[in-house]
This record gives sequence, structure tokens and C-alpha cells, in this order.
Amino acid sequence: MSETDSPVPPNPAASPAPQPPALDEKVLKQCRADSDTFRTAQAEAVNLLLEALAKGQRQLAEPFAQRPKNPSPEEAKEFIKRLQTELTAQRTWLLKKVRPQFDQAAKGRLGGKKTVLALLEKLTDSARRQLERYQAERDALPLPTDAGLSARLAFRLRETARARGLLTGPAGNLPNAEQLERHPLVEEQNELSARLHSRVTDLWPSLRFHFQVAEEELARLVASGDEGTSPGDFGKGVEEAKQLACGVLTAAEQQIAELFAPLDDYWTGLAKRLEVCGRELARGEYAGSRPWRDLGEGLKRRGEKALHRYLDISGQEQTPLLRAVSHKMFSNLQEILHKEAAPQEKRLSLTDLPSAREVLRRSESFPPLHRRLFTLGPLKTREFLVAREEELEVLDDLFTRWEQGQACSLAVIGPEGSGKTSLVNCFASEYGAQGQLLRLEIDRRLQTPEDVIELFRQGFDIKKPVATLDELVGELLTRPKGMVLVEGGHNLALRVVGGGRAVEPLCYLLLATRRHFLWLVTFRKVPWERLDYQYQINRFFTHQISTLLAGQQEIRQVLLLRQRISAYPLTFAGERNAKEANETSGDGRERENRFFRELFAASGGNLDAAFHYWLLCLGYDAETESFRACPLGKIDFSFLRALDGDQHFTLAEVLGHGGLSAEEHQRIFHCDPLTGRLRLEYLASLGLLLTEPPKGAEGEVRYRLNPVYYTPVVKTLEVMNILY
Repeated sequence: MSETDSPVPPNPAASPAPQPPALDEKVLKQCRADSDTFRTAQAEAVNLLLEALAKGQRQLAEPFAQRPKNPSPEEAKEFIKRLQTELTAQRTWLLKKVRPQFDQAAKGRLGGKKTVLALLEKLTDSARRQLERYQAERDALPLPTDAGLSARLAFRLRETARARGLLTGPAGNLPNAEQLERHPLVEEQNELSARLHSRVTDLWPSLRFHFQVAEEELARLVASGDEGTSPGDFGKGVEEAKQLACGVLTAAEQQIAELFAPLDDYWTGLAKRLEVCGRELARGEYAGSRPWRDLGEGLKRRGEKALHRYLDISGQEQTPLLRAVSHKMFSNLQEILHKEAAPQEKRLSLTDLPSAREVLRRSESFPPLHRRLFTLGPLKTREFLVAREEELEVLDDLFTRWEQGQACSLAVIGPEGSGKTSLVNCFASEYGAQGQLLRLEIDRRLQTPEDVIELFRQGFDIKKPVATLDELVGELLTRPKGMVLVEGGHNLALRVVGGGRAVEPLCYLLLATRRHFLWLVTFRKVPWERLDYQYQINRFFTHQISTLLAGQQEIRQVLLLRQRISAYPLTFAGERNAKEANETSGDGRERENRFFRELFAASGGNLDAAFHYWLLCLGYDAETESFRACPLGKIDFSFLRALDGDQHFTLAEVLGHGGLSAEEHQRIFHCDPLTGRLRLEYLASLGLLLTEPPKGAEGEVRYRLNPVYYTPVVKTLEVMNILY
């Protein structure tokens, strides 16, 4: 390159220097207008909800205030009836009218991420255009005639680098769409809106549950009024129902207002912050203008995420990484050297675990509302159904296929207490209104085709006698189309010679009618596996769903949703012997992760077991009205291997049949009745088996596995090659 390669540039005085780029005021004005429009719409939606909650509280408080002081039984019943009517009306209004109105008004307005991103993109595009124009004008300026050799050399090098794409101007350093998603304005808005959105999402099931409990409390007063209720008890019961119904509305209104205030302040001050950001962008000042630093920060973020996953802690953990790394390394070293576990890893023995009855008795000191949330039994609606999105998609697809005329049948498979009934209840509550829904339960062992015929003859209320399966099928096909929910499919067979004669008749019935009826049959897990091995029963079901939760995250969602709906604060403590939570090692997030890790290891994804251990670990402070969860620790189930062989095989058969009576146990093991009952009662005394009262005058006491011990019992029997 030489100085003669190009003509001598003209005098620079003929070309004035370009003005540095500045923030485009028109673009900023448009961003301000868009921000104000979004803020106004968001405030209107939230204020609509707050006004509805306040209105509902006022309308409910009025009839409660009319409580008579010393009512007669008839006056009390009439007053309770008016309250129940008002509660039902308010619940219907809030859930059927206010909720859809709010959802429509707040559609896309509780988030706001797209709006903030759009505003930042407008400012960035405006700054990019100005910087490109400014750079082009600067590049067009000629080199002064009196420039020295170094200036000329730098000019030539710059032109060559730009021509070859090695040099980018300030416009090329502005952030792209991916970088803008990590902008502080976007992240702050995401955090504020997520808190509000989470509370509003929890509001609706919370309202439904509080109102239902209030109605149940009032109904209890009416029932007890027949036996005579003192005025003091009557007044106390009415006041508790009022606190449940009115209190949840007042608390929700206050909490939503408190969460919305900082979000509204964010949108109020966004215009000034956008102006500052726009001026920085116009000058080409952004973290993206330092690519080497961005690359280092990206690698750092990826390394921290990988390390957090390795240490099994949250990405938002505030625990110093050095302490977490040292704890992980020390734990690994202990395993290598086979040293004794640390004191906090001491295993709990069987004698440390109270029975389900003792846990429930202990939880009586909890607030009634909270206790009911974790002792609801099978769900009836989808409010509390979480971590079941894939299963519900299968059910939706199944229902659509059946409506289109395809042959469909579903087997819902899971161990005792895993949520089979809850899942089909929630599905039936939504789709049962579209057609007839019939519920049947196989509550006794079916052993012959005649047993199957009689079960469905009674279930479908067929008056005339039915002698054969073909006659039964003909009668069923004359009934209206609909869904049939059959619970207790594990009672189809008994492990004796000829004990499975009821399997084929039931399968034939399903095949012959599954275009007319949508069959949903529930099976306990081990009996299903045995029926499939012996009779290939899975061939007769087009769809299958397993209800055992797969990970600790699902268990966490289920438990924390109910805890949030109760509205009682919860903290996770350290060791059980620690007096204060803040005296224990690790922060709250670390203790929470440890708690659910240990709870999932003990429960194995079984919901009944998870609720049992949850109530076992909770403590309630009446003064602060808050809960404290202590760590569960590791449980020593080695006593299961110490049982004798007869006990192991008895457990295996109870699992394999979903439950046994003493008479069925006698037939399987060919032992005398006393010996069989002794084995079953001994296992029940250990808490491994639960007893079910007889159904009907001719029924027998049945024994089934305690869901709390399902996972350790199955693992022990599998390791011993008794169950496979």
C-alpha cells in the first residue's frame, strides 16, 4: 500500500463533520405512549379483580352480621340455610363470572415481557439506524491534506479491515433480541409479574376450597343442631365460617394489592428508565460492545448452571458455591472411605415413625383448613391436580377419539394412594356432563363369569335376569352412550387353580362395547403386572396411564400448591434438634431442596406416603400462625429383610392381589385359618398392612398394603427375588 494508490483527498473544510447520534425523541415519545397504555390496561384489570373481591367480602359480611343471639333450632336452621345459599351464590359469581372477566381483561397483561422487549427493540433499532448513518458520514470524510504518515497508515488499515469484515462500527455492537431478553428491565419486570401471576393463579382454587369448608362447617352446625347445640357453640361455628369465607377474600385482596404496587411503580418509572437506556444505546454503549467480556460471562453462567445441577441446588441459590462444593466433596469422600454418615444423616428406624392415625391425631393442633387440605382424599376437580398435564392430554385425546366413533378403553395403573381415583374424577368432572357417566366398583373378588355378569347387571340396573355374556352385551348396547368408570380392577383374579376365570369375561365385555362405552378401569400396579403376565390383559386396553409421580419436582408442586392455598407461611428448618431455623447450616433454599429430596426418597412418588411424611415433619406455631418443616432424614427399612419367609411371601401376595382377606390367604397358602390370620395381623401390627372393614353382611375384613411403605416393601421383595 502506497500513498499514490489513491488521489489526494480534497480540502476537509468543504465537508463539515457529522453530528454525533442522539436519542430520537419521536421514538421515545412512542415508547412512552405504549408503556402508559399497557400500564393503564394492566391497572384496570387488577383493579377490577380487587373491586370484585372487596364487593364479595361486603356482600358476605352482611348476612353473617344478621346472626341471631339465642336462636331456636328452627331459627338457627333457617339462618344457616340463608348463609349457605349466599355462600353458594358468591362462590358461583366469583368463579363463573368474575374469573372469566378478569382472565379476559388481563389476557397478556399480567406478563408484560413482550411489551418491554418491544419497547427496547424500538429504541435499539432507532439507535442502530442513527449509528449506521453517523458511521457512513464519518467514513465519507476525506483525510486532511496535512495528515502525517501515521494518520495515513491508520486510515488505510481501517479501510482494509472494514472491507474484509474485520472491523465493525458502533451499530454492530448493539444488543440483539436474545441479549435484550437478559436486559435488567426485562428481568425485573419478569420477577415482579411472576409473583403477581402466581398469587392470582392460586386465588381461584383457594376461594373454592375456603367456601366449601365454610359450607361444610355450617352444615355440621345444622346436623348437630338436631341433637342440641349451645348458643356459644353455634356462635363460634358461624364466626369460624365467616372467617373462612370473608377472611380469604380480605387476605387475597390485600396480598394482590401489595404484589401489584411494585409492579405498577415499575411501569410508572419505566419512561425515565427507557430514556436513559435509549441515550446509552444511541451512543453505542452496551455490554454487547465488549464481546470478550460477554463470552466470559456466558461461559461463567453455563459453568455455574452445570455446577448447580451437579450439587443438586437451585440456580437462584444464595449459598456460597465454595461451601456447597466442599460439602459435596466431603460427602463423596465419605462414600469412598466408607465412613459413618454425618449426624444429620442418622437413619430413622421403624419405632421412630408414628402410624397414620397418630400423625392425623398430631395434626389436630393445625388449623382445620390446613389439615383438610392434606386429608382431602381423592380429588373431585382439577384445582389441586398438578403435574398431570401429560396424563390429561392422553385423556383428552382418548375422549376425542371415542366421540369420533373409534373403539377406546383406558387402564389407569398405579399403587395404593398414587392418585388413580383423583385423576379419573377430574377427567369425569369435565367430560361427564357431555354424556352419561356410570361408576362401578369391584369391591369383592370376581372368580367366575357369573360374578362378572351379576356385577354389571346390578351396576347398570338391569331388572330382568341375564344368563349369558351375549345377553348382557345386548342389554348394554340398548343403553345411552357414555363413560363407565370401574374401580378395583385388581380384584379380577386369585392366585389359585381356576382363580382367573373372571378375566376373560370382563375383557370380552370391554371389546364388545367399547365403541358404545368409554371404559376407564383402575388397577393397582403389581396386580396389573401379574394380570398382564398371565393373561396379556394390556391387549384389551387401547390406552394406559401410570399415576406414580416420577420425580421430586412433582411432589414439591403438589405439596407447595396446597400450602400456598392455605395462606399460612412456611419455612424449612435444619436439624430437628435445632431451636431456631436460622441456627442451622445452609439457607432456606438449600434446606427446602434437602427436605423434598429426602421426602421423595421415602415416598417413592406415592402421594399418600408424601402427605403422611409431610404432616409428620410439619410443626405449627400458633403465636405467629406459621408452619415450620423439619427435615425427614433417611429412614432405615432394613427391618423388612429381617422378616421371616412366610411374612415376605404374604406381603408379596397382598401386593399381587391389591389386598387379601384371611380366607383368600388360606386358599393361596393352604394353611389353617388361624395361621393365616396371625400372619396378616402381625404385619398389620407393624403398620405394613391396613385393614378394611367388611362390606355387607357377608363381607370379610381385608388387608391391603400401607401406601406409606409401598416403595420400600416393593424394593425389598424385588431384591430378594420374591417380587418381579
